[in-house]
Amino acid sequence: MMDLFTRKMTFLDNFMFKRACKHIRNGELVQGARLLNRIGSHGHRDAAYELAKLYESGKGVIADIGRARHWARQAADAGHARAMVRLARLYLIQPNVPAYKGAAANLLQSELEDLEARPTEARLYATRAAMAGSIEGMALAGYLCASGIGGEVDYRTAWIMYSKAADAGNVEANL
Repeated sequence: MMDLFTRKMTFLDNFMFKRACKHIRNGELVQGARLLNRIGSHGHRDAAYELAKLYESGKGVIADIGRARHWARQAADAGHARAMVRLARLYLIQPNVPAYKGAAANLLQSELEDLEARPTEARLYATRAAMAGSIEGMALAGYLCASGIGGEVDYRTAWIMYSKAADAGNVEANL
């Protein structure tokens, strides 16, 4: 059972989340992103998911795959199935990063390492999304298992995932 403070914070965060979404719908992306950042920092999983989308697309914020991964991971680890799929896809991306040398390279090294493709983690999050009932997660997990991306080729699991996704109407799983 939640205490009074937790209930008030949850109510306030949900209210601010709705305001942030309204800002975004009205094209006020910077204001929406600021509110999302504030409540996402409190652990609001829907706010974290929306922030991941904004950082991936560069709408209202400077596009940043590392930050998109950060927010998607926060939402995914809180059980947000769509965030699990988004994070899996983000982990498959290997952005082109210029080579840095000297002092700048030392400062940026940790940030650059966060931009490396992580196929094993992509497969893990796609599978978690599938287990959470995400049709898109099932299709992606099926693809990763059939292709051997992020682990051994596993045709049996791939077929199970593809079949469930296709039965639920996912067009890609029918191909």
